[in-house]
Amino acid sequence: MVPGSLALETIWKLRQESAGFTPVLLGDKEDVQRIAEYSDFVAGKAEDVLRAAEGISPADWFQKRRAEDPEYYQDEPGDWPYKDLEPHTISSHLDIVSHDPKPQVYIAKVPTANSWEVPAYLQLGGWNECPPPEAMVAISKYWNERHGAEIISATGDVLEYVASRPPTTRETSLELAEEQFLFCGDLIHQGMGNVTNLAAILLEGQYWHFWWD
Repeated sequence: MVPGSLALETIWKLRQESAGFTPVLLGDKEDVQRIAEYSDFVAGKAEDVLRAAEGISPADWFQKRRAEDPEYYQDEPGDWPYKDLEPHTISSHLDIVSHDPKPQVYIAKVPTANSWEVPAYLQLGGWNECPPPEAMVAISKYWNERHGAEIISATGDVLEYVASRPPTTRETSLELAEEQFLFCGDLIHQGMGNVTNLAAILLEGQYWHFWWD
């Protein structure tokens, strides 16, 4: 447990020192309680989730996701924004209204060196439109291989990544934005408005942010 004002400093330090674990920002006490409550939607232990993730092809999962509700996942691309949009930042240590650091937040040392396995250990997902943990694991691993994306925070309904190799062209940014839309529809329907706006933020953007109602 650390003051919210020191959360990112602590996370970066732990990431440099980590050996055999992944430091993950969990948010405040209410966020930790939410993770515990949502874990009831997950059956099985971390090993079961990881085993199930091995059988998931991210490309097939994205295709199936769109087919399940083609109207919801139908995007109308817009023009590329004529001005820079505000990039994503890590926000799990901040108050959602004031954006001030929370008094206290928690950081977990998840017992795996592979950040993409974090959803299995924290038993994240599987409620409403939030992907089940095995899909989160498979897709997180895929994004890690393509973009160097690593999970840095998880609050139950929020998942945040830091990407060491973000997209560097509009084409690859649009491709990633389509994937992220299918992973988290609220990004578009309650946030960016269309995939093109999201792609503009992802272009050379270091941080990724997802949330589910």
